Amino acid sequence: MTIARSGSESAQPPLLVADDPALDFLNTRPSLYTDPEERIPDGDALVSWLAAAGLLSRAEEREVRQRLSRAQLDRVAADARHLRERLRSAVAAWAAKGTAPPASLLGDLNRALAAGPTAVTVRTTAGRIVLTPSRRFDTAAAILAPLAEAIARLFAEGDRRLVRECGSDVCSLWFYDRTKAHRRRWCSMDACGARAKAAAYRARQRETLVR
Repeated sequence: MTIARSGSESAQPPLLVADDPALDFLNTRPSLYTDPEERIPDGDALVSWLAAAGLLSRAEEREVRQRLSRAQLDRVAADARHLRERLRSAVAAWAAKGTAPPASLLGDLNRALAAGPTAVTVRTTAGRIVLTPSRRFDTAAAILAPLAEAIARLFAEGDRRLVRECGSDVCSLWFYDRTKAHRRRWCSMDACGARAKAAAYRARQRETLVR
C-alpha cells in the first residue's frame, strides 16, 4: 500500500461557480483575464477537486489516497484532462445547437462508469431499514466514475438552453443557470459581474463629462 501526498502544493483552490459538477470540471482550466491556467496538474489536485466538488466523500478521498500511488493518480489525472478537453467541444456544440455528444465521448464515459462498480449495504437507522450505496476504488480508473456520471446526467437530464459561458469576453467559465428568471449572465457576480458593473459605471461617468 502506498500513501500519496495529502494535496498538491501547486494546485489552486477549486472554482465551484457553475452550479453543476460537469461544468465545474470544464472550469478546471480557466482563462480568467489571463492565459489558460491548469487547476488539475496532477493526481493529488484531481482527488482534491473531486472531493471539493462533492463527487468523492471525505472517506472515499482518504481511501483513494491510501490505496493508490502518486504515479497511478497522476496517470488518471492525465486521462481526466483529456476527457475535459473532449467534453469542452461537446458541451459547446450541445448548448449552441443541441448536437448530441459524439460516440467517442460516450465511449469514454461508459468506460469510466464501468470501472467504478457500486455496492449497496443495508443497515438499520432509527428503526428504519436504509440502503446505502458505496463505491469501491480498487483501481485508479474508478475514481473517474463519479465524474463520468455527473457528465452523463448533464447531457441526459440537463436543459441545454441553461448551459452558458460567462458573458465576459475575457472569461472562459461555464455555468448552469438555475436562477428563477434564467437571466444569469456571469460566472460570478463577485468577479465578472462586478467588473461589468464597474465598467458600465465608468462609461456613464465619461459620457456625463463629455456632455
